[in-house]
Amino acid sequence: MTRTQKPPQKGRAPSRHAKPGQPTKVTLEFIQLAVKAAKSLCHDAGLCQYLRVHPSTWCDWKNKAAQSEEPYAQLFREVEQAQAVEELELVKAIKNDSDWRAKLALLERRWPKRYALKQIVGQSGVNGTPATTDSPPPLRIVFQGINPADNPYEP
Repeated sequence: MTRTQKPPQKGRAPSRHAKPGQPTKVTLEFIQLAVKAAKSLCHDAGLCQYLRVHPSTWCDWKNKAAQSEEPYAQLFREVEQAQAVEELELVKAIKNDSDWRAKLALLERRWPKRYALKQIVGQSGVNGTPATTDSPPPLRIVFQGINPADNPYEP
């Protein structure tokens, strides 16, 4: 064998999977487990801990689902559907329950953009009259020289 010749390649066993790497963890049983966890209204971090999936893997799966790659698209469709059903049931429970405060607090914390109270902050003038911004308050320039008589800002 000369220097330019490559040694003969040993035969490789055919791959069992269409793509190299470990087979996906997302199976029908995994999706059912994720839906069960999603009904608890926890965030992605809580779902990852419960499902024993690293958050970066969860983000990768979300990106694959956004590209309509199965089974990831099915996973996130079903998780979002379960969360939507739980949200509606919580809103119904608030309407029908005399002790609704805890349920509302849960909604406010889970979906702050949709359910949190909005505070209107404003300014008021003297005795509650509306504040005007027509003219700014006068500025007073302080002279810090040695001789106060040399202050060019005081009349």
